[in-house]
Amino acid sequence: MNSPICYGLAVLFVVLIGVDLGVFGGRVRARRPADALAWSLAWLAVGVGFAFFIYGFYEFGWQGNDPGAAGRLGGAGAAARFLGAFLTQKLLCVGAMMMTALIFAHLKLSLPAQRRTLFWAVFVSLILRALVAVAGIHTIRSQDWTAYLLGGAVVYSGAALMAATHRNRRPSRNLLVKLAARRSPLKVNSPKADFFQEVRRGKAMTHAFIALLMAQSVAFGFAVSSLPATAVFTRDPFIMASSAACACLGFQSLYFVVAAWLDRLRYFKIALGASIALFGIQFLLSPYFGLPPAATAIWLAGILGAGALASWRHRDAAPLLSPLADDLEELGAISVSQTRRVVILTMGLSMIVLGVLFMLTPLPGWLTVFAGFGLLSVEFVWARRWLKVLRDRAQLLRKVWSNESNAE
Repeated sequence: MNSPICYGLAVLFVVLIGVDLGVFGGRVRARRPADALAWSLAWLAVGVGFAFFIYGFYEFGWQGNDPGAAGRLGGAGAAARFLGAFLTQKLLCVGAMMMTALIFAHLKLSLPAQRRTLFWAVFVSLILRALVAVAGIHTIRSQDWTAYLLGGAVVYSGAALMAATHRNRRPSRNLLVKLAARRSPLKVNSPKADFFQEVRRGKAMTHAFIALLMAQSVAFGFAVSSLPATAVFTRDPFIMASSAACACLGFQSLYFVVAAWLDRLRYFKIALGASIALFGIQFLLSPYFGLPPAATAIWLAGILGAGALASWRHRDAAPLLSPLADDLEELGAISVSQTRRVVILTMGLSMIVLGVLFMLTPLPGWLTVFAGFGLLSVEFVWARRWLKVLRDRAQLLRKVWSNESNAE
């Protein structure tokens, strides 16, 4: 691997995750569903656009291998496998957010409590996914007996998602809640966002802290499931790691999208759970029966499409309870102009960071940076100032080079 490029990618993802957590973190403040949808689409576009980098990374041998070496994965094949792995990881993120929303709905968390609990749940979930990715990639490639445990975990996660409702999320059955109850057996449902509250008999766990523990159980299960599910499309370590990093962008915004429309996604949830379980079965059978990635994409699109259609046609059939049901009027709708600013900010910053990264490769880095500032300048005054500074510097360098060439 090319170390400067790998280090640059690590910095890129840290910056983008920081943007996500910074925008949705901080104060206990809710996000409007349309605002969250705009962010989710922007993060999805960033992940899909990263496939172009994967193409160049493998097509032109930036990873240090000979581009014409026999058996080496080509750019088109690598990009296709990355897209399959990335979309699979994203579907697992949707499933995790559905389970989290059902937990919040069962415990009837207030909006401030949802915000704070979600922030810490996502923060710990990102750490868990990083640790699982580091520890599990070798296991996936070796296909030893532990790989079958991972495949079983995927099947279990899919089945749990299919059966989950807001009524059967029982904290008394959760291992982490049981362990925490030994230290703090008292429980109280506080409308505030505190995890603990002082009562007469001591310190009591709030429903927000119980929800956090249950959400971490869900996050660990889906983090473990992400590797074998991704291995259905590829077992290349770099593609698996980069697709997981791209899929982790926009966790919090994805929650508010899922939670707002959860009551309309009953059959889609079942279809998504079935798809995840089938990923596990396909991974378990992969040493004996290999299914082409294109065939996997076809059955996946068919199942999810059928679930989405059934949810749309039977919208009144025993809907799931949304944790935002009592707050949607307060959240309201975002204006078109604000949505546009959100998308432009995300895409522009991503182009600038990618441009800096491209400077380490044959790709046009400065051109991408200029394009990013140009996009940001459509909505932001500070970007116009920076664009003017860069344009002036570029013209000055052009004059210097022109004078030097004339002198020669």
